[in-house]
Amino acid sequence: MEIVKITNIQNSQIFQQEGGFADIPVCGSFTPDPTDRGTDPAGYPGKSVWVMLNREEDNTFVILPVRIPLQADGTFAGILPHVPAGGPYTLWCQLGGDDVHGDWERRGECRFHLGVGDLFLIAGQSNSAGYGKTPAHDPADPDVHLFTNAFCWHTAAHPLNDSTGSCHPINAEWAVSGTSPWLRFAALMRRVLGYPIGLLQASKGDTCMTQWCPPDFPDPLAEERGLLEQKGELWQLSLDVVAAAGGKIAGVLWYQGCNDADADPWTDIYADRFDHYVTRLRAALDQPALPFYTVQLNKSLSEDPADTAVLHRWATIKELQRNAPRRLPHVYVTASHDQPMSDRIHNSSAGNVVIGERTAWLALEKEYGRPYFGMAPDLRKAVLSRSTGVLRLTFDNVYGYLAELQHPYPDLQVDTPDGSIPVPRLLPAGDTLIARLDPAKTVSLQEGVTVSFGISPFGHPALPMDRITGIPPLGFYKVPVLLED
Repeated sequence: MEIVKITNIQNSQIFQQEGGFADIPVCGSFTPDPTDRGTDPAGYPGKSVWVMLNREEDNTFVILPVRIPLQADGTFAGILPHVPAGGPYTLWCQLGGDDVHGDWERRGECRFHLGVGDLFLIAGQSNSAGYGKTPAHDPADPDVHLFTNAFCWHTAAHPLNDSTGSCHPINAEWAVSGTSPWLRFAALMRRVLGYPIGLLQASKGDTCMTQWCPPDFPDPLAEERGLLEQKGELWQLSLDVVAAAGGKIAGVLWYQGCNDADADPWTDIYADRFDHYVTRLRAALDQPALPFYTVQLNKSLSEDPADTAVLHRWATIKELQRNAPRRLPHVYVTASHDQPMSDRIHNSSAGNVVIGERTAWLALEKEYGRPYFGMAPDLRKAVLSRSTGVLRLTFDNVYGYLAELQHPYPDLQVDTPDGSIPVPRLLPAGDTLIARLDPAKTVSLQEGVTVSFGISPFGHPALPMDRITGIPPLGFYKVPVLLED
């Protein structure tokens, strides 16, 4: 029998909304039954495809039926205009004339569980792809869908970076992956915004900015490390995945930087390469204000604390990540270094749940104007009184007050040209943390004093936090201290 086929829409597909609506393209073909003697071999004069979109919960129409004329070759292409954010919707179609003639025209294909909402590109390395290997309650949400590596849409569930049937095995994981922060991120966004969320998978573990940055950016180690052929491969993948999902997204979920702490030349140009990736991706997608939601590195339990070169590179990456929002608008960063690990370098599943929620709070506050509080405390200034030894660290983004957990050895390091000064317990004072240093060691200081926080490769059991959000300050490294008295 005759059937109308839909060729460009999948079950469970999510379409990017703009201003609360989406124009959904629909195309396909009509193939007649060759045994039907009434078929006109010259074409289908006066025939059209009528496309309907219904709410699955009650079968009401989302928009009025749309008539799309059938071409002489049996194909059709049109638009479902101004479809409101929401879902799930069912699309169905039938053959008809200038008007819809009841329910008994030739039927067409259906598409189920469609939605109009926001799409987010998952990019970065292993903690973005997801390697949490411990139990945590992080269930699938029927209104959070995943555009898989196989370019198929279905309900999202861990592991998000599953390579089964991949159309781009370039980002296939070599080991069994696990949980990431982004399922919880999407579920919280869906609950607050009230419309479906789509996740687009492009991340890949064990990757560096050589692969993510456009290939025209200089790379001092590409040839040395055998990465010439990999230059820009994940940059191109980012474009390919977004294009295959419709061409527009609501934001990028970015967690990356571990591999770029492997060598000084990479660390030195990390900020330039990240900024180049952001700027070029925005230009390529024609979205100059595309938000990037980033996560500052956690810790690396494998590093030798005596290996100062490794510690320096790791801390430098964290400092560059902290300052990314100062360099680029619509780039945001949250903290992760208070969260537990499931192995030496990967966040636990419980940690991923917290990181995902924090990132959603950040997005909801800064880009959606919702009453959530997601900014991590960020050092504004560090002032040291040489005569009294009182060091005052004042932070931006403190919603309530900073709470200190009475640990006698805080993860704070004060360095001078002649060495380090021991730091006792931190004392909270609103948006400020106070450390009382030994005045005998501070009174003669002249210049070159810096302060660092949250850079221990082994982490710290009791970081201070904003009492309202529970988020610790972002890590910072070798920030100059203003000397007074």
